[in-house]
Amino acid sequence: MYFFYEEGDIDIVYFSFILGFVSFGENDCSYNKTEKQIINDALSLTHFLITTGDFIPGKTVENTDGTLDKK
Repeated sequence: MYFFYEEGDIDIVYFSFILGFVSFGENDCSYNKTEKQIINDALSLTHFLITTGDFIPGKTVENTDGTLDKK
């Protein structure tokens, strides 16, 4: 059973992965984006993941084997 704050923490951690994904390429090479570009790209990617059902806010968690599970 998840509590509200734990679910929020899951979303924050997942969103931080998205921020990193849109900010840096392979081998941590920076894309040299402005903060505004990073946030806009992260929001666009998050919107895409939510609308396709690949991410459910507060419900999608990473398993120990690296797979995602929708709780």
